Amino acid sequence: MGLPSPVFFPIFDSMTQQTPKVAIIGAGIGGLATAIRLVAKGFVVDVFEKESQPGGKLMEIRKDGFRFDLGPSLFTQPERVEELFTLMGERTSDHFRYRRLTNICRYFWPDGTRLNADADPDEFAYEVRRVLHIEPHKTSQYLNQAQRLYDLAAPLLLNRPFPTVEALMSPAGQKIGRNPWILDPFVTLHHRNQKSLLRPVRVRSSPIPSAREQRPSASP
Repeated sequence: MGLPSPVFFPIFDSMTQQTPKVAIIGAGIGGLATAIRLVAKGFVVDVFEKESQPGGKLMEIRKDGFRFDLGPSLFTQPERVEELFTLMGERTSDHFRYRRLTNICRYFWPDGTRLNADADPDEFAYEVRRVLHIEPHKTSQYLNQAQRLYDLAAPLLLNRPFPTVEALMSPAGQKIGRNPWILDPFVTLHHRNQKSLLRPVRVRSSPIPSAREQRPSASP
């Protein structure tokens, strides 16, 4: 899930040594997560939200007996949510439950082509061959490369504030610092997809697809 960058203003009265206060603008995912972490550290926190309910991209619309999610359909890092409950001495299972899906989502194109994204990498690779005629070893190579880049970048860019001296001096920071080219910083995702999958008609390209480039949609 993508996290917005909340704006917060620490207010500390050094003359009276009062508990520091923080005002957070926005009760989206990032704002709520930041509020929880600050409360766990002893701050007094006020969260301000312009909408009638919190949640940001996690909000929903209910109409005529139906419920429509406004935000992401994939829950990719449940450990981050569990971490927030743990910080407050709560159990995640007391508030909501989730389970791993066998079929993560379904991609579909305007011409009726549909691709089921299985959680198992091998099953997914064979599904890609069945639907898009890309050999399984090509898909597996692509997924393995994506995993390698994630493992390199996540400890430095996703799991801690960046850039900081601490981050740059960490083992991950030093490893990338010695050879920044291992992240392929000048290779776009679109270029990698075209080169690796060799099926440009099924590769998401520009915001305005041409007749040869049909953009897929995804549904859970």
